[in-house]
Amino acid sequence: MLSDIEAASTPEALRQILDRVCQNLGFSGFNFIDAGSIIRDDPFWIGTAGERWENEYISNDFAPDDPVIRKALTQNLPFYWSDVKLFKRPGPRDKAAQTMDAANDHGFKNGFVIPHHFRDDIGRSYTTCTCFFWKSRLNGFYKSLSVARHDLHLIMMYWTARASELSHEQARGKAYPVGILSPREGIHLSDRERDVLLWTARGKTTEDIAEIIKISPTTVNSYIKNAIIKLDATNRTHAVTKAIYLGVIQP
Repeated sequence: MLSDIEAASTPEALRQILDRVCQNLGFSGFNFIDAGSIIRDDPFWIGTAGERWENEYISNDFAPDDPVIRKALTQNLPFYWSDVKLFKRPGPRDKAAQTMDAANDHGFKNGFVIPHHFRDDIGRSYTTCTCFFWKSRLNGFYKSLSVARHDLHLIMMYWTARASELSHEQARGKAYPVGILSPREGIHLSDRERDVLLWTARGKTTEDIAEIIKISPTTVNSYIKNAIIKLDATNRTHAVTKAIYLGVIQP
């Protein structure tokens, strides 16, 4: 399998290899997504989980709120869907809960998720998330992974590396790889700028933050304004969202 991955010359060839892995292990399909691109309108992914599921996922713009992807952004080791904890809030179910409800409606009983964080040869950072979907009885899910969990993790390390190599080959001297993976943006915030965004993410007002870190409200707003500019955001909420998804802060 690893030799086939190294010899793959197109994204379609990689898709077919991973689809074969799914069939051999009993999964109904997979979705591989460039997690660093989910804040854009057209996040890149390759998948075989089914056209109906993919259309619903895309049309509802689930990616930015997908709790599986959010966990993958700050997790190094593989995990199950059932490991993802949803925050319970009063009122209508939020987008994260709606995402998991929709997956359940499509017959997915659990999933095995493999996050992968790496740097290319010039130091650009990437994060990818691969989810393997399971529709059959759950005892088969755990039995299959008790045997193949580590093999699947190793396969995805090679698979993602080959995807990155193909991106470089297709880029042909452009500023960043195209077609498969895009680098996470190189955002460099100061310690204070990260602090104010972190406290903002935790629901604190300007006055609250000023009291917590012992600076004036005017200075807090100045740090927030600088962070908004560096993150190319439109307001503080947008800046917090981008900072979380780019891994700049971890609330």
